[in-house]
Amino acid sequence: TFYHFTGIASHAALAPEKGRSALDGAELMNIGVNYLREHVSDDVRLHYAYLDVGGQSANIVQASASLSYFVRAKDQETLDLVQKRVDDIAKGAALMSGIEVAYSRASACKAFKANKVISNLFKEVLEIEEACDFDRVETVSTDVGDVSQVIPVAQVFIACEPYPYP
Repeated sequence: TFYHFTGIASHAALAPEKGRSALDGAELMNIGVNYLREHVSDDVRLHYAYLDVGGQSANIVQASASLSYFVRAKDQETLDLVQKRVDDIAKGAALMSGIEVAYSRASACKAFKANKVISNLFKEVLEIEEACDFDRVETVSTDVGDVSQVIPVAQVFIACEPYPYP
């Protein structure tokens, strides 16, 4: 999800009271999401990047700032709930800063939906059950969740070191 914060530029030394910092909104959003991390299940991942910090001069109140957030979860219900909370944090950050926020979803990572029939077939064919861990999604960062929602998908994890891990 892309979050676009829009504020009002002004000179930070001559007229700071006339400005509303979009960058403040982006930073407050990140602080809010960092606090959210304490209250989500272990399978949730919250990744972010600053796309636009509004400019390169420290003495200007920044009129724009943008963030990209990538939210992942083991199941779709959890993903939807966490995504709503992240959206609400963005709205709260904008309200706290006196600015506007708009967001758009360019893509999403849906929860991985393992096909158990294919997974079990993999297990039978490979005949190395002890060295493989099938559909262990809780430790994987993957974009295949979207694909798994429309076609059958299975994943195979083969140990590349002594198993079980120390």
